[in-house]
Amino acid sequence: MKQKPTGLYTRRIWFLYEWLVGRELNLPTADKVSYVDAVDTELQYASSGQNSARHRVRNNLPGTPLYQAAFPDTSGAAS
Repeated sequence: MKQKPTGLYTRRIWFLYEWLVGRELNLPTADKVSYVDAVDTELQYASSGQNSARHRVRNNLPGTPLYQAAFPDTSGAAS
């Protein structure tokens, strides 16, 4: 987090950690960066999403921290 606090992957990992574990890390809010999807919709089915202002990540995961179903998009539509 200290090397690239606004990086796409850094914010996704940070969001996923706090979302799954249910514990907030002692880190400042990500400011002045665009929202990114938690999962790539070209690779996986996703929900419409809800923004996490703290991480600047759109939670488009199709599930909850207790049950996370990951469905790869095998339709070939993204190709």
